[in-house]
Amino acid sequence: MTFSDPKRIRIEEDARCTKCNQWIDRALRYSGHPEDSQKEETAIENSSIRVDLGDDHLPQFRITSFSFYDRENHLVSLDSGIIEKNEELYMSGYLKIITCDDPSEKEGIPVYDIGPIRQWWNGGFDGGSKNIIGVSSELAEFYLLNSSNEYIPLWNEVQEKSYLAKVVIEFLEHARDNGLDITYEDLANEICDAEPEHGGIVLTPDALVKHSTFVVNQVISYDNALREDEEDASLYTMMASNCIMDLISFSGVKKFKSQTSDNVKNAVCPVVDCPSCKRFKSKKKLDNSVNSSSDFLCSDEHVQISLSSPMTEYNPYGMQLYGCASIDEEIYMRSEYAMIRPTDHSIPLCVAFLVSFYKDEDDYPMAHIVWFSNAEDSIIGKKTHQEKEIFLLNECEDIPISAIVRKANVIRYEPKGNCFFYRFMYNGKYCRFETCKNGVDVLCSNGQCEMCKITEEAEEPPSMIGSNKIKFEGVIYHVDDAVFLSPDAFNFKYSYNGEVERKMRRLNEGIGSEKDIDEDKYPEKYRKYKATKNSGPKNSKSILYWYHQKYYQVI
Repeated sequence: MTFSDPKRIRIEEDARCTKCNQWIDRALRYSGHPEDSQKEETAIENSSIRVDLGDDHLPQFRITSFSFYDRENHLVSLDSGIIEKNEELYMSGYLKIITCDDPSEKEGIPVYDIGPIRQWWNGGFDGGSKNIIGVSSELAEFYLLNSSNEYIPLWNEVQEKSYLAKVVIEFLEHARDNGLDITYEDLANEICDAEPEHGGIVLTPDALVKHSTFVVNQVISYDNALREDEEDASLYTMMASNCIMDLISFSGVKKFKSQTSDNVKNAVCPVVDCPSCKRFKSKKKLDNSVNSSSDFLCSDEHVQISLSSPMTEYNPYGMQLYGCASIDEEIYMRSEYAMIRPTDHSIPLCVAFLVSFYKDEDDYPMAHIVWFSNAEDSIIGKKTHQEKEIFLLNECEDIPISAIVRKANVIRYEPKGNCFFYRFMYNGKYCRFETCKNGVDVLCSNGQCEMCKITEEAEEPPSMIGSNKIKFEGVIYHVDDAVFLSPDAFNFKYSYNGEVERKMRRLNEGIGSEKDIDEDKYPEKYRKYKATKNSGPKNSKSILYWYHQKYYQVI
């Protein structure tokens, strides 16, 4: 049964829970509510655990032996995305007063169906190994202590990524306060040296790559919070730090949470290349020697564009640079490659190198790029290169960020000193270049020559393979295969050579002798009617004019 079979698709869809999207046969089941438990609205009114924080704040509690579950009684992880999808998630456990750090159930009030949970967060960015994770409902806020035994498998991973984000943010804060430009290696060393979390979690650099999406999203949220609270937002550039850029590059993750910024705007213009559009008026050249004729699409699609916090670097025109840009929640870093959309939709997407991001005089996000060209646009043409081969141009340009379509993967082949290199294998018999097979070397590791093997196969006499296959010159032919046959495979009454062709054409066209031909009317007659030297019947076998197609019916 193939994947296109509608029955198979229906079965797979039915196998997932419609609430939490987990596989039904793999999801952990919620065992039930604690004994003598109360509903949320009743339990939070208990005077023994409630602390009045004023009318402007929701009441806060500690909760231990907790579990999170959906309406289908499946245990669900906090980071599964169920809250972001507005699906109902509930919690049960034992409520305690906010000042109590005891993770046992002693003096706790059993509660069930807390929720629906509206959000969850982590904190404790003040040093130490204590990691704080909390959740909120419509009625209260809850700080999590220990999970129930059945919820431990899901809780451990949430603790790991949350504590990892805490260590990374604290390290970035320390580097910012001390004016340090930390690298990815510095961050990895810091993680290895981090004190184990009170729950016994030991962090490793592999965990950093594994949870890179979560960590970067936490950095973005922390940056946003600082930019809202502080007057000088330019000081907070955690996302633009080298270690975070390297983390994004190493992890290979392309989409992250959008960074809230005043720079966010819709790149919308109803008219393509409209003369009044600000983004086209403000296009400048950083290199005056470049005069590109490229015009870009003034997009009629709603594209959400945002820039990271500004850096301390400036371009030659005094415009402040930004470390990265977000286009529809996809992060584009400096020194990456991207596909650019031309105004003319008949022209294929162009490849470019992203040099920097900035805002022009009209406060519109721009990118400075360096162009690449396809071979067909150069003098060598499209017949002498590989399909994906491109060439770096000595041309750069400023473009609106909205012209960027997607990322591109580009690698560079660098010469290594006095070394030869090869891409093709030349077949002298047929005068053609062939692509070398992947993983096939002329000399194998066991000392056997692969080229000898190929030559021997080509020289082997025809041999039968079963009842409907034959092997000839290393190629297997089946019944119903179409093949080319040599003209001398059959004995014809007339030889197919230039003399016969000439006579037949003159006969069909009603032309007599060559003297009767009008030279003005047939200026190329010598090409068609002059007999080819040594093309008579005696030499016809030495010249093959074409192959006859033959359809194999019986072997």
